[in-house]
Amino acid sequence: MSAPNTPAKMLFRNLAALVYDLLILPAILFIAAIPTVFIDNGEPFQQGWPRLLLQLWLLGVAFVFLGLSWVRGGQTIGMRAWRIRLVSDDGQTLRWSQAARRFLAGLLNLALGGLGFLLLLRPPYRSLHDRLSSTHLVYLPKEKTLPKKD
Repeated sequence: MSAPNTPAKMLFRNLAALVYDLLILPAILFIAAIPTVFIDNGEPFQQGWPRLLLQLWLLGVAFVFLGLSWVRGGQTIGMRAWRIRLVSDDGQTLRWSQAARRFLAGLLNLALGGLGFLLLLRPPYRSLHDRLSSTHLVYLPKEKTLPKKD
């Protein structure tokens, strides 16, 4: 039997789920950026509004990917692999407004170099983006498998 979730284990599981999602998200963003190759005859956007629009487009795609995962099932692919579910503080699934707040707070956490994850080590054991979006993570136990019948 494994020990209950300690703050260090929660931090590890969150970061591991994040790594999984960071393996998938670049592929999605790559696919989303393909149409931009045809806009300027295959030349990369150097500066100005086309580059800003591309960055906003990719940010929107990232939000839709994460937001759909959070709103529809409370789990991204990485969260599913590490048995973590995201729920609203009232115990319900997230609303789009909460997903947007969590995404923006996640960007803030990113700008802070991920320091907002260290809040998982102190009560109430919630990261910066969960505190700012009125959400929390539920750590699911391993599913027990029944032995095969011969």
